[in-house]
Amino acid sequence: MGPRMSGQSADMLPRWRGGIVLCLDFDGVLHPKNVRRRPGGGPYLAGPPGHTVFEHAPLLARCVESYPELRILLSTNSVPVLRSVHKAARRLPPAMRRRVVGATLHGGMDPV
Repeated sequence: MGPRMSGQSADMLPRWRGGIVLCLDFDGVLHPKNVRRRPGGGPYLAGPPGHTVFEHAPLLARCVESYPELRILLSTNSVPVLRSVHKAARRLPPAMRRRVVGATLHGGMDPV
């Protein structure tokens, strides 16, 4: 078993280990980087015009279809903002959501 983050119980650690892992950031990958959050609402793009949040998620889902063993590790500030890996994963298409095994960000990291 890998190192444990302080204050994290063993049942919170991912149960899946090894294999092919894609570390996925949302901003700048699934949509442009300029994402903001409305108070009490969801994310929106502050620019550039003509783009939408998660616009490239279906394309990435198609790209990874041929790799059923691939798992996704979220490496996005959406995890601490939403306070849950599960809530962040729900933003992805269902086929990608099922592949999410955890996240790299936690409360002890410096803000980016």
